[in-house]
Amino acid sequence: MFCEPNDQGTLVAPLPEQALGRTYFGHADTDALAGNALIGSLLTKLRERLASDTKDAQILCRYLEECGLADLADAGLEAFIRAHFPAGADGLSSIHDVYRAACERFGQLDYVHATGLFALIASLEDVQGYGRIALSACAARQGFYRSGYDLAVASVTSQMPHPRSGLLAGHCALRLNEKKTARHYLALASRIARRSATYRAERRASQTRLLALQFA
Repeated sequence: MFCEPNDQGTLVAPLPEQALGRTYFGHADTDALAGNALIGSLLTKLRERLASDTKDAQILCRYLEECGLADLADAGLEAFIRAHFPAGADGLSSIHDVYRAACERFGQLDYVHATGLFALIASLEDVQGYGRIALSACAARQGFYRSGYDLAVASVTSQMPHPRSGLLAGHCALRLNEKKTARHYLALASRIARRSATYRAERRASQTRLLALQFA
């Protein structure tokens, strides 16, 4: 296996909420919105992104189809709220709340509903890298390794790459039996992780797996 049990949370999971910080969630179009208005705005942005003729949109569309969410953006606000916020969306006051709710669903192993919420985060330009990491983790947990790989690689090429992207790309590549590609992204994760002590866990995990591959 790619992950030892104690590495699972580090390698195949969204970034923890505290790792992002509130400054990442300042977005001019959504700062003044809350509740249903916030979700409605994010759904509109997601719909626009999915309708664009880009590789990023194609990757996301394929993954949403795989996990049964092909109509996610077009189902309508009320249907989305019922599916993802059974108690209602009144308590949402920021994009940060949406991310927290998505992480809670992920922690409950409810990867489909987590995917729906993380897709909203990935619709925003300034935080889409983190949304892609989370979506890649959801795809990997569901066994959709090609989509997980593509989402992770898209995050690696973002303006602010995080070593978690390389770890996820490596994990999915190994599951696809693409060992050379896996080594490349695990090595990349290790290099990115050297930039900050906050990436210590990612650096340790990537180096451990690289060593295991070397002597396999």
